[in-house]
Amino acid sequence: MQNLKRIANALATFGPVGYFPFAGVIAALLSIPIVMAVDSLVWGFPAIYPFIYVALFFLCAAVLIFALHPGEEEPLPRSAMMINRVLGLLFAFSGLAINIKLLVIGCLFFLLLRHFIPRLLLLYAGINFSSWPALVHILFIDIAAGMTVNFIFRFIFWLVAMPR
Repeated sequence: MQNLKRIANALATFGPVGYFPFAGVIAALLSIPIVMAVDSLVWGFPAIYPFIYVALFFLCAAVLIFALHPGEEEPLPRSAMMINRVLGLLFAFSGLAINIKLLVIGCLFFLLLRHFIPRLLLLYAGINFSSWPALVHILFIDIAAGMTVNFIFRFIFWLVAMPR
């Protein structure tokens, strides 16, 4: 059990990346090859498209459950969690034909929205995330930011491709 917790901690923080300054930006940049690999897998096998994201969601949730579970060691701090950002970026680029420029712009949008979504929901909808369980809070913010970036890109692509 202790070995599983160490493996989950290493996966959840991307090794030592979760403890670096500007860890979110570093993790976003390091996740670009993962995003491109999953994107090529999705375009190569479109029939298994939903199953890939369901499996990734459950993998991320399992890693976070092990990492957040207090055992003999202290649970990881929320600021060190990086696997959820990778999952959010995967949702941000889901089903989009991507290139490097789009990845960089999407990563910046994602990192900005990741910080503004909780504040906007608290301000306009009155939703306070501090009472939510840590796992739900962590996953909800990143998936919501990723899906918002995806929606923005799809809307822009629709505007550009719209017949005149």
